Amino acid sequence: MSTFGPGHGTASRTSRTVIESCANRRDRAIVALMLDAGLRREEIANLRLGDVNLVVGKGRKVRIVPIPVAARYVRQWLQVRPPCETDTLFVTLGRE
Repeated sequence: MSTFGPGHGTASRTSRTVIESCANRRDRAIVALMLDAGLRREEIANLRLGDVNLVVGKGRKVRIVPIPVAARYVRQWLQVRPPCETDTLFVTLGRE
């Protein structure tokens, strides 16, 4: 059975259902990162735009965690992320 978590990279049906049930792209990206990379709430909150490299290749070797499932959702979030002065990856969305 495939599961989410560090080193797994493939999502179970339940995990995908949880991600897809989120209200917006930002929340889907957050949940996908938590499940795919094993990140905790504080780690998600402290992520900066420069912390996530969605391109396969060499880079600084601080901590490299593959996020094959979450990468799709993070890309979708970055397409609609509102412009702002902070480099925080996940910013608060205005009320819809």
